[in-house]
Amino acid sequence: MVTDYDNIGMPRGGGISDPTPKQAFRNKSILPERLVREYQNKIAFIDESSSHLKREREITILHWKLSGVKTKHIAELEGITERHVRRIISDIAKRMFEMSVVS
Repeated sequence: MVTDYDNIGMPRGGGISDPTPKQAFRNKSILPERLVREYQNKIAFIDESSSHLKREREITILHWKLSGVKTKHIAELEGITERHVRRIISDIAKRMFEMSVVS
């Protein structure tokens, strides 16, 4: 079961919690500054856009996908088909694209 920390008053982590991107962003010899800014902008956009998702299943699937879980395993965890997971991810991407066009 996934807890909705926003609605129970728990603190929400800011930024990146995965140590690999932290290391990549910290060590400038790994990535050029241009790529670092680009990735940071993409991460910020996903963080901002994900707050507009209302359905619990979409939030959960986006969380699993951003955590690196394969579509097959997400389907097993959620009790739905892989095709349904891909469709939900596609819908999320379309909505985020539409929000980026609007703003």
